[in-house]
Amino acid sequence: MTGKTHISIGLMSSAAVLSVNHSSTGGLLVGLALGTVGALMPDIDTGKSTISYRIRQITTYGIVALLAVYVLMSNFSPQVEKINLFLKGIGVYKIFDRMPHNSEFLNTGLAILIVCIIFSKFTKHRSFTHSILGLFIFTLGFYLIVGNAALYFAVGFVSHMLADTLTNSGIGVFYPIKTKIALKLVHTGSMIDHFIGGAAFVLFIVVMTKNL
Repeated sequence: MTGKTHISIGLMSSAAVLSVNHSSTGGLLVGLALGTVGALMPDIDTGKSTISYRIRQITTYGIVALLAVYVLMSNFSPQVEKINLFLKGIGVYKIFDRMPHNSEFLNTGLAILIVCIIFSKFTKHRSFTHSILGLFIFTLGFYLIVGNAALYFAVGFVSHMLADTLTNSGIGVFYPIKTKIALKLVHTGSMIDHFIGGAAFVLFIVVMTKNL
């Protein structure tokens, strides 16, 4: 399925879990963000995917943003405090609150994710990153970084796997065993694909509206 469809399904799935957990506004934003990343991560094994493109963008703009923040903080002014309060209000700091104080956990988590991403480049599309093994290892990496919030990443990841089982290509859910699950109900990029994405997004809006 297309990246947009996966994002919609990931948002809907994450919102459903968040509604059960009755999360705060900050928690909602963190959960939805992690759910979206999880919904796109399985396609990291192909350079044409949305997540691969976004990682390159995030890396580039992230460095620029960090430099901008450094300059801003070096020239402290009342505006900095306003930005600080805004970031706190929208829940950005919630992410840092969930990060382990033990740097070894953080470093190990990052190392796991980096190794998984590199390894995925040497595997076939919809194999390792669409498997139970991939789900476990990627989620472990995120758990070491953000703790229990990794649940939302896992929810997004699983939503991607389930969605791709509907396609003609299917997924290697039991990797490294080559057996694939393919229900062959949807062609990627077809009207049904877009319909599923649209319906999922509408459900996401409905769930969020009821819980805000």
